[in-house]
Amino acid sequence: MSFSFTAPQFTVQQHEEERNALSEEERDRIEAEIRGTSIELDESPEMIETLLREFHETLESIPESNKVEYLEAMNRCPQLVKTESDPIRFLRSEGFRVENAVQRFVYYWSMRRRLFGEDKAFLPLTLLGDKGAMHDVDYETIKGIPEYYFVLPNKDDHGRVVFLTDKTRVDFRKYHRNSVTRVFWYMMHVALEQEVAQKRGVVVVAVMRVTHLGQMDRRQQVLTFQSLGKALPIRIAAAHMCHPPSFFSVVWPVLAFVMDTRTRQRCYIRKGTEYQVLVQLNKYGISTAILPKARLGGDYILDIDNWIEQRRLIETERMYNDAAADAADADAPSSSIQD
Repeated sequence: MSFSFTAPQFTVQQHEEERNALSEEERDRIEAEIRGTSIELDESPEMIETLLREFHETLESIPESNKVEYLEAMNRCPQLVKTESDPIRFLRSEGFRVENAVQRFVYYWSMRRRLFGEDKAFLPLTLLGDKGAMHDVDYETIKGIPEYYFVLPNKDDHGRVVFLTDKTRVDFRKYHRNSVTRVFWYMMHVALEQEVAQKRGVVVVAVMRVTHLGQMDRRQQVLTFQSLGKALPIRIAAAHMCHPPSFFSVVWPVLAFVMDTRTRQRCYIRKGTEYQVLVQLNKYGISTAILPKARLGGDYILDIDNWIEQRRLIETERMYNDAAADAADADAPSSSIQD
């Protein structure tokens, strides 16, 4: 069995205590993010310049033995470090708390190296075959369960990026958890290409209509929430878990335990008929028009083959642009990520 009921749990009482321990300001901020009414911080050039300088100073102060993977990335793919792990993304994800952002940045490269492997971690996160970080099996995962992790093409009514995860679309007896997690990283990087996702986070709509525990892999969920809580430069603005199964009340405490606080406090369960759940989502700015027809009853129909082809066109153009930038850097005086 891929899901253990003897695993550590986060109880309802602990959840309430955690919520009560938040300041009124923190609770108001969470509520505003869930409803899409939060206000973006004014990022003045002077503020960004100061914070980036502090970021690099803090990064420089970390012993080399504690940032081995980052240093390897800088040696092997400095342009990739700039494009796929831009420090401003990490600062935004941590509310401009510099030390937290640097810790996340360093852990990002550590986890990326561990998840993708030595041969792939330092290649671009693309769908361009041997030229990219994705493994061959990952293409089968994307095409086999296209909506398990997917960035919807249209934003919600508040202009936020919507990230779909359809738990009914996977059987972990067939798809390996590491491949599924690599797809998660890829899709999160697709979301991060939109600056609004960096500034306001993403809204998650999770379809929980699982029918058996083979569709619930705790170890894969640990990898997902470890990625969110420690590595990826993104935050969850709200997570709407729709159509949970009858046994979800038993599963939820186990899932909640592996989440970080800021994700856990933004999770809400949406129950009822298909129509009732759509109404609930609409109240939070997630319109029926942008939701997938399959599983949720929305209007959007995913053509995964066309989507992959469009992504490859985008990524091919970016690859040539990055190659030109690498060539320019090679001709320029020695520089670092801080430049």
